[in-house]
Amino acid sequence: ESRDLDLDALVADVSGDTITINAGSAAGLQVGQTFTVYHKGKVIKDPSTGEVLDVQTTPLGQLTITTVRDKISMGTYSGSAKPVVGDVVRK
Repeated sequence: ESRDLDLDALVADVSGDTITINAGSAAGLQVGQTFTVYHKGKVIKDPSTGEVLDVQTTPLGQLTITTVRDKISMGTYSGSAKPVVGDVVRK
């Protein structure tokens, strides 16, 4: 069975082509892993409960992990649009 990491992290900092995300070795990240960066769009909520049903996301580009610490990781970003803090990073 595949040990693919099911990551759902957020962009914490953007500095040039280097992106820092809020997940690290504690979440199982390793140098060399690649993830897709998505821009968060419209949030769709249940009108009666306020529960978030869906968040529309647009893929922006790829993040390749270069540095892993306990709670954060840094990587090199390549893509068409620049991510912003709060964007979603997942497989």
